[in-house]
Amino acid sequence: MLERQESELQPGLFRDVFRVIPDPPPEECKPQRLECVLSSRPDLWRVLMLHPGAVAEIPELEFEIGADHRRRVDSVYNHIGGAIFNLERHVEMLGEDNEQAARERQGIKDMCDELRKVLDMEGGPYTLVVTDPGGLSAFKPPEGVKVTALEQTTQYDRAARALAVADREEEDESDESDDESAKLLAAALADMKTGDEVDVTPKRDGGVVKKVTKDGEGTERPGEGAEVAVHYVGTLEDGTKFDSSVDRGEPIRFTLGVGQVIKGWDLGVASMRKGEKATLTIKPEYGYGDAGAGGVIPGGATLLFDVELVEWK
Repeated sequence: MLERQESELQPGLFRDVFRVIPDPPPEECKPQRLECVLSSRPDLWRVLMLHPGAVAEIPELEFEIGADHRRRVDSVYNHIGGAIFNLERHVEMLGEDNEQAARERQGIKDMCDELRKVLDMEGGPYTLVVTDPGGLSAFKPPEGVKVTALEQTTQYDRAARALAVADREEEDESDESDDESAKLLAAALADMKTGDEVDVTPKRDGGVVKKVTKDGEGTERPGEGAEVAVHYVGTLEDGTKFDSSVDRGEPIRFTLGVGQVIKGWDLGVASMRKGEKATLTIKPEYGYGDAGAGGVIPGGATLLFDVELVEWK
């Protein structure tokens, strides 16, 4: 719900804010359709509150952000950017060793390219359409947004939302455990020297084990969002080499912690110092899963990477 409130820090200054209100009884929900035309960059900075159960779509691209039964309050730009991120993470889990997976992978990549055009305001205009069975979704500011009442054919599924909330609570408890695990890991990394091994996964489940083969410089390690340069040699457990930046003579460069590489790499490289060399043993859950990759990494494979953190910025 939108309302205007006076700033406590700047009296006389009023801002539009969202006030989250309890859901009305199912019989009082008034389904609605919201249409916001994205024709200029300020439209991307509108705030959109997606009510649980609401579905957002961009008809021009035949693209839909499905309902996940949780409130989502963010800018239009970030809603779309988040969808791109989730799609690209899904691509990582697809194998490339069969025609169907290759087609699906390419289709998702093409859609991500189209969505980036929306964020860059190329082409268009585009329309962001929200269909909300609960009737509480809203754009801020609301000017220019077309709101249409919809016929109530079914009631909003409260049971689905209750399950989602329960999942969120379990995740919150897990986050607290992860924080404690992160502290223990930081302490272990601080004392590591050549020959030492440590499990670098947040859950300490043995999914990514790092063995230092050459000490690095200083004490700093790259954080999420750092642009890193890494040399590596990748092998299967039987010693079969499937890839090597060393053979190509050029380190791979990527942004850490945003899903551009397998999860085991994000965790392993984040634990390293500049110039450090290590062997990462990565279980399939943190690698390419049951799908494998490229016809050279079989499904369910444990991978070994000899890596060197060349630099980061």
